[in-house]
Amino acid sequence: MREVICPYCQQDRVWRIRLQGESEEGYPHAFCFECDTLWENGDIINDLTGINYEDYMESKGGKADWKLIQKGYAANEM
Repeated sequence: MREVICPYCQQDRVWRIRLQGESEEGYPHAFCFECDTLWENGDIINDLTGINYEDYMESKGGKADWKLIQKGYAANEM
């Protein structure tokens, strides 16, 4: 399997992450640390999906805080 390069910025790998306070089981989201795009668990990683991290946090009633992001491992193509 190959690592996924961000389809938006093409500047960094996409990483599996979890947000502080989420279950310690796995890394349910995918994230590009270069352009701050987040894909929720189960989203196909492409340039038609994903959401800006600030917009995502606002939609959940929170504020974007990069300290909440716990980096896991590089996402792989399925």
